[in-house]
Amino acid sequence: MFTSFIDEWSLEPAGDPILTRTSRLLPVRWRGLPAMLKVADEPEERSGGQLMRWWDGHGAAQVYAATDSAILLERSESRRSLFHMAMTGSDDDATRIACRAVAMLHAPRPSPPAGLAPLEPWFQALAPAA
Repeated sequence: MFTSFIDEWSLEPAGDPILTRTSRLLPVRWRGLPAMLKVADEPEERSGGQLMRWWDGHGAAQVYAATDSAILLERSESRRSLFHMAMTGSDDDATRIACRAVAMLHAPRPSPPAGLAPLEPWFQALAPAA
């Protein structure tokens, strides 16, 4: 399931595959760096790959390589998490980190790639609960 991408991008598997309803993921090493290979099974996930390339590592993981159906992403090996920070008294720091990432994701940049779905339809079901 990952063989063609492992060969094409000279990847070394570095963990067990992760299978979701929409994608297949494999922790790998690429050029000595930790990375995640993601093969999308659904059109929405393929669009997510376009979005990741457009963000270009600003507030999101850096994209090392991509095709229409697969993406090779930067992967952290840190054990530190925002959840752990928030639960152990560093919630202000965790919030600042999250806000910086969101600000980078929403910073002005050239027009987004064609075909991306606007957020409004995705979050429409949340309106009654707001």
